[in-house]
Amino acid sequence: MRFKIKSCLGKIKLIMTKFVYELNFWLGLDADIEKEDEKISGVIKGFGAEIVQKTLPKKKRLAYPILKQTLGSYSLIVFKFGDNENKIKAIEKELRLNKNILRLATFRKKESLLTKEKLERPEKQFERGNNVAGQSG
Repeated sequence: MRFKIKSCLGKIKLIMTKFVYELNFWLGLDADIEKEDEKISGVIKGFGAEIVQKTLPKKKRLAYPILKQTLGSYSLIVFKFGDNENKIKAIEKELRLNKNILRLATFRKKESLLTKEKLERPEKQFERGNNVAGQSG
């Protein structure tokens, strides 16, 4: 874990730094989406993370077949957690045991880069027709 040392009127305080993580996952169509979403949230909370934001799973076509499936439900969970790579790997390992999860990926984000708008609607950046970095055309 990383700690910041902050001096406050001559007294030293240790403040644990929490990082923001983003968990992206694909569920198979035969899975009970609400039940699986609650299981995944329970695993994350079980390791002591604080869930900041969740998106509702959306049915989408996969770019390539995974386990002979071409459709799946995509979802995203944003959570805060201390800097402990072993626990993040343990979360991923436990989630990979779930047969209904086709793919998952966890990314560490800088907290300052997540604006309120991105936390409210992260799927907006994936919609077609949005221009990149303000470029038109």
